[in-house]
Amino acid sequence: MSRPPLPDHERRTVNLTVRLTQAEAADLATRASGLGLAPGPFLREAALSRRLPSPPVPELNRTAWADLGKLAGNLNQLTHLAHLGQVGAVDTSILEELASQVQTLRRDLLGLAD
Repeated sequence: MSRPPLPDHERRTVNLTVRLTQAEAADLATRASGLGLAPGPFLREAALSRRLPSPPVPELNRTAWADLGKLAGNLNQLTHLAHLGQVGAVDTSILEELASQVQTLRRDLLGLAD
């Protein structure tokens, strides 16, 4: 009795060629063997289950991030002065909310998760 065929969407039909040095191939075989896997399944698991590095942040975002940093600093100074009672007619909760929004926007520009 043989195993039933896999559905088309589960069949692995694409081959990918990777060139390695002898040392890299030996290291790969050792690592795979240490986990009880053959090199192919080891590479597949390692490549598909790991989180990849974030893409580079565009220069425009970096510039906006730096500009927002200056704005955030000014907001923090105003908030501090307002807490000390040295800034008239400024609602500190508005300043704090603005500072929070600036920090959120700065993180978003860099693609950082909250």
